[in-house]
Amino acid sequence: MPHRSARQTRLIAIAALTLALFTAPTLQAQSASQAAGTQPPTLRGPMAQIAWLAGRWVGSGGSYSAFYEEYRVLNDTTLEQREVDDAAFTQQRSNGVFTVRDGQIVKLNARGEVTTRITVVADTVSFASTTPGRGSYRWIRTGPTTWRAELARVTYELRRP
Repeated sequence: MPHRSARQTRLIAIAALTLALFTAPTLQAQSASQAAGTQPPTLRGPMAQIAWLAGRWVGSGGSYSAFYEEYRVLNDTTLEQREVDDAAFTQQRSNGVFTVRDGQIVKLNARGEVTTRITVVADTVSFASTTPGRGSYRWIRTGPTTWRAELARVTYELRRP
């Protein structure tokens, strides 16, 4: 093993210390996120416009005194919509997916077929059915924890539980 000079030893020590200082915060952040479970991805591109939907919602209106929906971020371009039957959000009834196709936000059914094309302007999300004669509807964000769904003949109010 070759003999190192005092200068070489100091340089190696400085390099090791510098490496430790710059990698320690990253390793601590990784350890913290692993201990707490992985952080959900962040919606990007056109999907960032509807990121406010992520989470759980309680709705009412029409013939419903209460109904429950949850929106989960699956990856940076996919938001899953879950309709559930109970306030504990354990009994899933149906689901759909919002994603981007050809640069536009669309809603897919369980078979992966595009059922709705979506346009977002400010706090209004407009839905246009891809099935002729099915009409359109819109969702309007009314506050940080509330929004309204306006369909042809009924309006639903939704809020965070």
